Amino acid sequence: MQDVFEEKRSCRKAMRRLLAAQERSETIEKSNAASLALISLDAFKGANTVMAYMAMKHECNPEFAVKTAIELGKTVVFPRCIENGGLELYAASRPEDFSVGAYGILEPIPERCRLVSPAELDFIIVPGVCFSKKCVRLGQGGGYYDRLLSSTPAFKCGFCFDFQVMDEVPHEAHDAVCDCVTTNGFTVFS
Repeated sequence: MQDVFEEKRSCRKAMRRLLAAQERSETIEKSNAASLALISLDAFKGANTVMAYMAMKHECNPEFAVKTAIELGKTVVFPRCIENGGLELYAASRPEDFSVGAYGILEPIPERCRLVSPAELDFIIVPGVCFSKKCVRLGQGGGYYDRLLSSTPAFKCGFCFDFQVMDEVPHEAHDAVCDCVTTNGFTVFS
């Protein structure tokens, strides 16, 4: 158990270094390319309710995919961290629907948005520090997404830069496995 914990910590540290070293212009360009791959998926095209996330500074940013979903008339949902280590989900589409929340990430303002059940989700854009080629996810370490992803039958699409996909990632039984991972260079399916 301790070995996996240390492997995860080491992997996160190395990947965060690589993410921080990427130029801002490259981050934007690669994020848009990954979004194009994501919106071409049949599961995305057929989805009515899509969960996305507000990207942290160096993360692959799904902003283009979110704009496309809104233009297509899909309901777009974002997570809000709550006290028990879980996520509440809210439909939000305007900048004024968000404020800085947990971990310095923009989150929906509950009073301005509609609460959505995980059962309503059709498609989830899943962030991660890295993913394996078998779509196993290594997240930030809080377990928020692992708990959510295990509670919904929605299609789960890992979303990252191509260098964040590795042959294997350190994982435990509770770690989420996505249905696919889209990047700026390729898509892999579990």
